Amino acid sequence: LNLTLADNAPFTIIGSDVGYLPEPVTATWILMSQGERYSVIVDFTNYEPGIRLQLQNHYPGEMGGVADLIPILQFRVSMS
Repeated sequence: LNLTLADNAPFTIIGSDVGYLPEPVTATWILMSQGERYSVIVDFTNYEPGIRLQLQNHYPGEMGGVADLIPILQFRVSMS
């Protein structure tokens, strides 16, 4: 899996399946294998209420073709 937010916004990785990281890491994508886990924080303060933002997998196209974007999860931003 090559996970990104649909608008390529950064998020903060704070841990993996081996525990918390020594310090947070800001990234715009995570490359994962089956069975791996990551703990991430997504800051939604720059999004208007009502926005729907997708976490998607950039699946490489066959034979070097265009990558497919496969939606994995949808966030719905609301008022707090």
